[in-house]
Amino acid sequence: MEHDVASIPDDRDQTPLEDFLDCNPNVKFVECIWVDYFGITRMRKMTTSRAVELASSRNGYLTLNPSSMANHLEGAPIPDLSNPGVDRMRPDWSSLRLMGDDATRAAVICWYMGKEILTRHPLPAGLLQPQPPCEDEGSPGRCPRTALKKMLRIGQAAHSAHFRIGFELEFYLLEEAYDPAEPGDDHGDDEAQHDRAAAPSKPSKKDRGHSDPRTYWNTASSLRGRAGACLEACVSSLEACGIPVEHFHSNGGGGGGGGDNGAQKYKISLSHQPPIPAADSLILSMEIIKRVAISHNLYATFFPKPFPDTSSSNNNNNSNNTTTTTPVTAISRLHTHISIHGVPDSSCSSFLAGTLHRLPLLTALSLPHITSYHPHNPSGGWVSWGTENRSTAIRQISPSHWETRIPDCASNIYLALSIFLAAGILGIRDKTPLLWEDCRANVGAMNGFERLESGINTRLPDGLDASLKIINGGFQGLEQVLGAGILEYYRALRRADRDHGARVGRRAVECFLAKEF
Repeated sequence: MEHDVASIPDDRDQTPLEDFLDCNPNVKFVECIWVDYFGITRMRKMTTSRAVELASSRNGYLTLNPSSMANHLEGAPIPDLSNPGVDRMRPDWSSLRLMGDDATRAAVICWYMGKEILTRHPLPAGLLQPQPPCEDEGSPGRCPRTALKKMLRIGQAAHSAHFRIGFELEFYLLEEAYDPAEPGDDHGDDEAQHDRAAAPSKPSKKDRGHSDPRTYWNTASSLRGRAGACLEACVSSLEACGIPVEHFHSNGGGGGGGGDNGAQKYKISLSHQPPIPAADSLILSMEIIKRVAISHNLYATFFPKPFPDTSSSNNNNNSNNTTTTTPVTAISRLHTHISIHGVPDSSCSSFLAGTLHRLPLLTALSLPHITSYHPHNPSGGWVSWGTENRSTAIRQISPSHWETRIPDCASNIYLALSIFLAAGILGIRDKTPLLWEDCRANVGAMNGFERLESGINTRLPDGLDASLKIINGGFQGLEQVLGAGILEYYRALRRADRDHGARVGRRAVECFLAKEF
């Protein structure tokens, strides 16, 4: 057993749930939500009466199949890691909120408590040995949400640092669910990706996008009609469940080479919050937007690249939109704004340096899917930073506020934020000097000599093979603050998933991801 459940008081989580239900008496169902290591949002629903029973019990956790965090993309268990036993999730009742403006449904985010192993055979070192969770969180060696909480605790205790995160969600509104174009009979290797990207893509269906005319950034016409009504309903639902929204607008043309199929990309900007509530809000926001779109007979997709020749759709953590039309590597997927408070300017510089120093590794760890890597546009595909420079991998808004476009909607956002904060905290601890220049030029337009002159000479990984090679090379000190357990476990999952993807082929992987994101 991973912890002594008898040591947990009977009423430890009952009061927040009871208070919530007193204020929301129409709630009939509670949706218990968690995100697996591959960014898939998972859910188990229960009745309100069962939720009250769970919150007041000594156990207080959900018992799930042993692959609830570690399935292959197509749902096949990973034999080497799915040992006999059960996974356990514990709802964090402090995260409880209405699921949009539907007064009958509530959602709660869960801590992953790890496995209860039922086997006599020895387990791989550093992988599945049980580790006791703290009373208010999950397993320190397994739970990405707990890893993020750990980084916040270390940052505050060691450096008096506090962090805030903001997101801007980009998504397409479509008339029907995305069905990836036939990419050919490949087995998911990086060379095949490059060859495929250079070849003409199968045209998208003309009626896939919504019926509004093709539009671009911030136009009034894009907010009229059915799509505009859908967006307003999305924002109303987000606000109803306590997710603050700053603004929303169109964010570029449609898919299929600039809007030929009529699909339109939109952006909803969420306000900055502390990291864990911000990550929770992101997960719930994507789910709410998808549901609201369905109610308007539309389909919302956060799939990183929903069309063969369009710009990728980005989850933007309080980021401004970029005008590049073909995604480079993984960097144009998610704009994440990270700000640090309570530290001197020198520590801010070291935080940035620690991140840049490990940026290829952070990219590799953040992006577990083949669809997150694209070989075309070099803008942002280099280790670089620049003040208000959207062509760099990290855009600096102020000396203590940065935007990164590396994680995407297919990332586990808790894990991605954890490793970025860990890298920055290591930079502060080691007083890492900032050796990279503040780039004021368009990185994508630079030639090799110009990049070399500016100190921009390290590429970010452009495929799963390159990413796994970096991950296999070591964790560059991240294990010193995050702990080796979660990183080793995640690396083992990535290796197994890469092998599985190679067997089933890219099309099967894309079809699965398109459905989930």
